[in-house]
Amino acid sequence: MTTEKESTYKTLNELLPLIQEAGYMFFGYYMNGEENADLIFNSGLDIEKKLYFLDMPTPENKEKYDRRNLQEPTLENLEYDLSHFENSKQIIILRLPIEFINFTGDRDHITERYVAFTKTKIKNRKAIHYIEPKFIFGCYDVERKSVKLNENYEYEIKEDELRKGYQKALSFTKERLGR
Repeated sequence: MTTEKESTYKTLNELLPLIQEAGYMFFGYYMNGEENADLIFNSGLDIEKKLYFLDMPTPENKEKYDRRNLQEPTLENLEYDLSHFENSKQIIILRLPIEFINFTGDRDHITERYVAFTKTKIKNRKAIHYIEPKFIFGCYDVERKSVKLNENYEYEIKEDELRKGYQKALSFTKERLGR
């Protein structure tokens, strides 16, 4: 018998249908143990945190690897990578729709790339951009080898909101490049 808390965990294999859905990229934020996944699930993730591309077996990644004659990404390789990165025990997983990522944004201007997925909070008179909880898929637990799902994650995307955010991201890039 499992408790309700345990039932929120799913293995990567159980999540394969969502992982293999076309049109999404996955990113990870490796926590250092001081942070709490539930807090991030409710408040969002500071966009200035370092995000890492997760090599999920998505249709886009499989196609990319096939074009380059490389071995396709697998869940086994992903699980190994998640379990051996910087001694992290928990990894926040973001699932972002590709079409709203501003790839023209400079890598040094991370906020530009992901502004369609953010909200802004003022903290100590400074604007802090947070990835909204509805884009935070879950948290991989290394010891359990499973993902704690974020109940705030939204599986259905409201494209109108994202289009506005994406246009805003493009205008930031255009403005920066115009300077």
